[in-house]
Amino acid sequence: MRITSDIAEVADPKIRLLHAYWEELRAGRPAPARAELDPGRLRAILPYLIIVQFEREPFRVLYRLVGTRVAEVTGADITGRYLDEVAFREEADFQGCYLRAATEAVPVFITGVLSRDQWSDWTYDAGIFPLSDDGATVNKAIAVETYDRLESDPDRLLRLRGGR
Repeated sequence: MRITSDIAEVADPKIRLLHAYWEELRAGRPAPARAELDPGRLRAILPYLIIVQFEREPFRVLYRLVGTRVAEVTGADITGRYLDEVAFREEADFQGCYLRAATEAVPVFITGVLSRDQWSDWTYDAGIFPLSDDGATVNKAIAVETYDRLESDPDRLLRLRGGR
C-alpha cells in the first residue's frame, strides 16, 4: 500500500480529473464547499465517487454517498454508515487517511490491494479531497476510488508490496 499527497505520483485519470476540478473550485482556499460541486462536471466519474462527512470528538467518517461502481466492487452500499462500522480488511488505514485530509486540508492518494477473499485479485487507487462548508474547517470530503484486476498488470502486486 502506498499513501501520498503528491498528485505527481498519481497516474489514474479519474483521480487526476477530480484533482483538477477540486483545485479549480478551491481557488487558493484550503478547500471548496460541498455545495460548489456540480455533478454534471463529474458525470464521467460519478459511479466511482464517495462523499463523506466528518464528525469530531471522536473523529468518525460517515458515508453520505457511495457510487454504484464502488458498491459493486466492494460488495456493499455503505451509504448512511460509519467507516468504523464497516468490516473492511484492506491494508489501507482509511480512517487515518480521512483524518489526514480533515486535519491537514490536503488531498490524500492511496494505492493498494483489496484483501477480501473474493477480491484478492483487485488493486485500487483512491483520492480523498477535503471540503469545507465555512471555508476554514474541513467537515466533508469527496473521494474517488477506481479498481483494476491484477491480471491486467500482474507485476503491480509486487510493486505495491515493495517488490520490484
